[in-house]
Amino acid sequence: MGTTGLSMKAFISTDINVYDINEQFLEAGKYYFTIQEFTKNNSVIGIVLSSNNNTQYEFRFFSLMTMMVKGQSYLSRRLDRNLLSETLGADGIYNMPNYPSPKKPDIERLTYLKEKNEKTQCMICLDSSDDYEFSLKKLKCGHKFHISCFDIWKHENESCPICRSI
Repeated sequence: MGTTGLSMKAFISTDINVYDINEQFLEAGKYYFTIQEFTKNNSVIGIVLSSNNNTQYEFRFFSLMTMMVKGQSYLSRRLDRNLLSETLGADGIYNMPNYPSPKKPDIERLTYLKEKNEKTQCMICLDSSDDYEFSLKKLKCGHKFHISCFDIWKHENESCPICRSI
């Protein structure tokens, strides 16, 4: 078996303890390595990892790729977290140009449209018939109820059935 001259730096991560193809033990963790191909009969069968302490580990290609993906994922999560904390700060998210925030005029307009299009309904008996419009009692808070329904409610409660104001 021989190694080729192709090499690159990589960051790998393992969740479990790993043994390379020569039964060398590599603890679970995060590592920076130099990567080189190793060949047998002129075909690439795996990768040689050289760590900072000059220990060499030989892995099958798929095992190494799995560890590299986990390592890159770890690095990108760490980078994203650091970027967010540095660039946004406490108030940064609210100052983002596309951050959705309700505007007061829109809320008032929606409330107005809802009240205008909503049928009058007694919230005690839930009857929404317009035939009873003449017999509705309007409280100080603005809520409306049938006079007969509200009289029954008033015997046991001293507040509005919806907002509990007196």
